[in-house]
Amino acid sequence: MEVDGVKVAPRKLLLHQIAKSLSTKGPDVILTLIEATGTDGKVSLQIIDKADEETGLSAMARGTLRQEESIPPEKFIENIRHCGIDISIE
Repeated sequence: MEVDGVKVAPRKLLLHQIAKSLSTKGPDVILTLIEATGTDGKVSLQIIDKADEETGLSAMARGTLRQEESIPPEKFIENIRHCGIDISIE
């Protein structure tokens, strides 16, 4: 990709532009949108997670799950809502 006649890696350009707009200070937030379309229609899942001030866990740490800690989806959604993470399924 070229910008003003200079070759630039698209990923580096994106990271540079994002870094100008986002702060690294303060709590983090994770925004996730998952959409799936099948024979029965379309399903959208939106998750908004913020850092947990009580435990000090960042949103990124809360969203990281090792495979050996995996649980069934229904139990996961139940527990994640209990933790105050907003999940909507449409």
